[in-house]
Amino acid sequence: MSDLSSLIADQWQPIDSAPRDGTTCLFYSPGNRSAWNRNAAESHISVDLFSERWPRGMLQYPEAPYTHWMPLPSPPRALDQKGSSNG
Repeated sequence: MSDLSSLIADQWQPIDSAPRDGTTCLFYSPGNRSAWNRNAAESHISVDLFSERWPRGMLQYPEAPYTHWMPLPSPPRALDQKGSSNG
C-alpha cells in the first residue's frame, strides 16, 4: 500500500463517531450485493452529512448503510500559470 493510501486508510473512523451537526464529510459503505438499487450494491464513498433533519444522512441507501466516515480533505492549493503552487 502506498504511503498516501495508508494515510487515508488511517483517517477512516467508525460511523458512531460521525458528527451529527450537519458537517459535510466523506462516508463509506461496503455496499450490499442483495440491494435492489445497483448503486447500493457496490462499495462506495459519498459526500454527505448527518443532522437532526437527516439522522441517517441525506444520500445514504437504507439497504447499504455507511460504516465509516472521515473529514473532507483540504481543497488543492491554487496553481499559478506555470503550474507551481501558490502559498
